[in-house]
Order: sequence, then C-alpha cells, then structure tokens
Amino acid sequence: MYGARCGRHQWSARRAALRSACPSLCLLVLSSFLLAASPVDPGYEAAARAYHAAGAGRFDEAVRQMETAVRQTREPVLRRQRILDLAVWLERVGRNARAAAVYRQAARIAPDARIWKAAGYAYQRSGDKSLRPAALDAFEQAAALSPDEAALWRQIGYLYKELGQRRLALGAFRRAWNLQPVMPPAGGEGDDPAVTPRLLAREIAELSDRWQGSLDFVWRANAPRGAPVVLSERSLTSSQINLSLARLFDSFVGVRRVRVFGRLLAAPRRGEILPDDRSLQAGIGLSWQPLARHNLVLTVERLVRIGSFARNDFMLRAAWSTGAGYAPPVDGGRTWSFWSVYLDGALIDPRSPDLLGNAQLRAGRARAFGRLVVAPQVAVNLFAQRDDFGAVSLLQIEPGVELRWSLHRDARPQPPQALVFTVSFQKKLLGSSRNNRGLALRLSWRF
Repeated sequence: MYGARCGRHQWSARRAALRSACPSLCLLVLSSFLLAASPVDPGYEAAARAYHAAGAGRFDEAVRQMETAVRQTREPVLRRQRILDLAVWLERVGRNARAAAVYRQAARIAPDARIWKAAGYAYQRSGDKSLRPAALDAFEQAAALSPDEAALWRQIGYLYKELGQRRLALGAFRRAWNLQPVMPPAGGEGDDPAVTPRLLAREIAELSDRWQGSLDFVWRANAPRGAPVVLSERSLTSSQINLSLARLFDSFVGVRRVRVFGRLLAAPRRGEILPDDRSLQAGIGLSWQPLARHNLVLTVERLVRIGSFARNDFMLRAAWSTGAGYAPPVDGGRTWSFWSVYLDGALIDPRSPDLLGNAQLRAGRARAFGRLVVAPQVAVNLFAQRDDFGAVSLLQIEPGVELRWSLHRDARPQPPQALVFTVSFQKKLLGSSRNNRGLALRLSWRF
C-alpha cells in the first residue's frame, strides 16, 4: 500500500517537472532550427566545395568556389585564411598578377611580412613589367615589418635597378650585404648561401663604379702606317693607343644614365710603342643610355685636334652591345662559355659627313685559375668607312686567346680592375682594305 502511494507520488512529480520544462525544450528546438536555417558562416558550403575540388586537383574550380566563399565570409580571421588559400590556388593556375592582388587583400586584414613578400614574388612571376612598381611596394611593405631580412633588400635593390633608380638600388644592395654575413638564408626565391654574396658583391661593384677608366695599347702587324686614328669606340683594324676617363651620373641636367667622358688617342710610331705626335687626337663628350635594360648608347663628342693628322669636328655615334658570360659565374664554376655582339656607327662633321661603322661577333670558352682567366675565342669583325678619300671595307676572322688578371684579392664589393692581354691572328675574308692578315697584340688596363 505504501509502495503504491509512493509510485503515484513520483509520477505526479515527473509530470509537473515535464510541464515546467516544456517551454525551455520548445525554445531549444526552435533555436536549433533557426541556427540551421541561418548559419554563422555563410561561406561554409562554397569553401567546402573549394577544398574538395583542390583536393582532387581541380584548381580552376577551387578558385571559382573560393572566390564565392570569400565574398560571403565576414569574420576577419576566417576571411583572411580563405583569401590566402585563394591566392595559392591562383598561383597554381598561373594567374600570378591576380594572386598578388589577393595576397595584398590578406595583408591589409592583418599585416604580415611573409604575405607581402609572397605578393612581391607573385608580381615578379607574372612577367608584366608594368607591375614592377607594385612589386617594389610589396617588398618595401615587407621590409618595413621585417627590416633585418636580407632577401627583401636584395629584391628591392633589383627592382630599383630595373626602374633606373641606381642610387636607391645601391643603398638597398648595401643594406642586404651588411645583413648577409650575420643572417641565415632568408628563404626567398633563389636564395643560395654560396651564390648570394657573389651576386651582391657584383651588383654593388657595378652600381658604385662611378669613375671608369682604361688604357689600351693595340698593335697590329698589318695596320696601315701613317694613318690617322680610328675614332670609333673600338679599333678593329689599326694600331692605336687609347686613354679614356669617364664619370657616370644617374641624372645629369635632368637626363638619366649619362656618362661624361674625355679621351686621348694616338697611333704608335713605326716600330715603336710610343705615340706619334702627329696623330694625337683628343675628345670630350656625353653618352646617354636611354633604355634601362638594353645597352644602347648614344654619344655626342667634340673632337679636339692636337696633332697634324687630327681633326676639330663634332661626332655623333650610336653603339649597341649584348652578350653573356663576360664575368665568371656566381655559382663558383671555373669554366664557362661567353659571347658578345657589338655594333657601332658614327657620323663625323654633320655638314660634310664622314661615315664610320664597326661590328663584331665574338664567342669563346673561359677557365679561371684563381685570379687569372684564360679565354680562347674567335671573333668576326666588320669595318666600313666612307670619307673624302673614298670608301674602305673589311670583313675578317680573328681567332685568339685572352688572359685576364684581376687586381682584386678578395670578393668584397669594389669596382672591377684588371689587366687584360690578348694575342690573336687576323685574316681578311672580304673587302677593299689592305689589311690582309697578321698578328695582333692588345694590352689593356681597366680601372
């Protein structure tokens, strides 16, 4: 009897508890329904489809789905992560410029040197030269957040150099050099602890080489005697002594990449190495390199007469050259190939013009023995001249060997200095010139 009463009492208590809990249960069910109908992450489904497509290797589809997810995502941390994933996939499908812009979006949400650096490299991989300023800005943003990372300053230096800002490029390269000895490899593209110091030293030496000079003595067995000097930059047919000194300017009276130079030329006396006073010719002028990435040089020069064979005139000249392998490889290799093409045309005295043209194609193989470089080579030379005395032409082949001795004892950044001795044999192939064949010797000091 007692048990029956107790059971009825417990059942009544349970029904009362259930009636009191019913409103709370209904509210919980309704809340769950509303949550399912309006998810906290609106971009979840598109992001899930994007990750599934990427996992299957369908990156074009992954990009489309993630672009939708990014537009739908509002939470900053989640949005930034999806933007980064989108940028990586854009690079996978070759859309590097778009990837760089997306990286910039992520960096604006939460600045990070690694993301700015990724944007800079993506701009560079796009191959679009018009995006160099954007790449420079990305690397500078990264350097502001990570100022002790040498790789960033190297990239800034390269971009300033490509944009023609040599002074700013030199400052960036020097900062990278100062960081390099104490910094481990920075993990950027192309970083190599064995190669990078040589690259930096070469860039700093080139950009800091404001004063340039050379002294050349050229003797050719088949050169005409008593002839005036050849006024082009390179003498391919005559015996000649050249002394030149130049000063490079990033900007000169508002014009970029200008060289102010002076030179003294003379032909040697017969059977001697001393100059013939009658042939002494001086010149002073300006050279301009209008294209930052091409070695096209335009020159105006005032020729100053000293000897009786010399002349007082103005000369206009255009020269272009290209090539590879002039300097030893930065990876430390001891053997390498080289080649060069050189074209030079000049007009003397525009009122009654004399025309002068030179061309040279050269190729060879070099080997380094410490500071000495031995370079067997062969050249094909073309020379043409027309003046009041008539026209002269010459096509010749010139095999030879060049010995180059570096005057630097270490790899510190410094302008190049070297002694160069070349011995060759010239053989006429075509032309009206009297230079048929003969031995040629050349000794040069570059400083």
